[in-house]
Amino acid sequence: MFTLSGFVKDSVTRQFVDGATVTIIGSDGTSYKTKTDIRGYYSFDKTKIVINTTYDISVQKSGYYENENSKGRETTVGLTENKDLKHDFIINPIPKDPVVLPDILYELAKWDLLPQYQDSLLGLYQIMKDNPTLVIELRSHTDVRPIPMTNDTLSQRRAESCVLFLVDSLGIDPQRLVAKGYGERIPRKLERDIVSRGITFTKGTVLTPEYIKSLPKNQQEAAHDLNRRTEFLILRDDYVPSTTVSDVGSQGRVQIMTQKYIPAEIKEGKAKATCYVNSKTLKFILEPNSDTIKISYDQAMRYLKEAIFTVGDFDLKESAINEKDGTIIDGAIVFFRTLQIGDEMIENVEAKVVKGQKDALIIGSNVFIEEFGKYRLDEKEQKLIFE
Repeated sequence: MFTLSGFVKDSVTRQFVDGATVTIIGSDGTSYKTKTDIRGYYSFDKTKIVINTTYDISVQKSGYYENENSKGRETTVGLTENKDLKHDFIINPIPKDPVVLPDILYELAKWDLLPQYQDSLLGLYQIMKDNPTLVIELRSHTDVRPIPMTNDTLSQRRAESCVLFLVDSLGIDPQRLVAKGYGERIPRKLERDIVSRGITFTKGTVLTPEYIKSLPKNQQEAAHDLNRRTEFLILRDDYVPSTTVSDVGSQGRVQIMTQKYIPAEIKEGKAKATCYVNSKTLKFILEPNSDTIKISYDQAMRYLKEAIFTVGDFDLKESAINEKDGTIIDGAIVFFRTLQIGDEMIENVEAKVVKGQKDALIIGSNVFIEEFGKYRLDEKEQKLIFE
């Protein structure tokens, strides 16, 4: 008699992955499926695993790539004694952060995609072809230096030129692509050591205007080069192809936000509004006279399981996670990679994980003023207005 079982874990968070579909296809033509439980455990009993048969095993889960780490093989061929076969998987989540593409360079103050840089989009094309449920935001960034048109307008047109190439020349469904120009508003944070014009910039460096101005003149242009970039962000992985194709022009353009207020639920001087933590929508409470940001334990655990947070985002790294059950310790400090409210985005934001907190996120008013500027609450119009 033979059985097959194992555990499925996330390669980034090291959390067990529940609800993953595990499929086995036997060399005898049989096929069976099961799902992992809350511990990430799956099993096939003796009625499914038989003698002299080789089984190809695959794991599928929304939000995860299907690659060599999600596939495996076990066999009972040649076995003469009972055996419980074991096969664990550590699967790779689809990245939540933007992925920088190979260089796409433009003529000064121009946005036409030059032929010699079209190859830089082929890797993204292959990803979209292999994963037809993905919806992508294609982002373009400029450096901070002024030009005759605004940097927002220029970057928007450059992003659109890349989208049009993917749609018109490579046949990607326009409904799977969103073009977005960010101008100079999001300085690049280096995920690894990078050499530009012979100068090494170290991992973790944030290329803010202040940082660049502090560099010697011969290094400033190299830093500007790194800020000028095109990248993509995976927005969703649940796209279902439609039966009709929308107009490319209308699908590829994204309006740039210019509002100086955000809608809010305001009552008795207290406000509840929407923010974006690591690009994910989340409601927050504005807490008067507070200097801290607090995220509820339940919300932090949800983000950890969904790989919106990773172990590396915590101040104590692996020590912030209980090894036995994968839970977050109470009071752990986690750093949001980005926090956006309205048009403004800040990076590397410290928050405290609090057990028993009912609201998903609480932002102290003093922190809000320091990072986003002064504000006023308009209870009649139900708006949080930036001053």
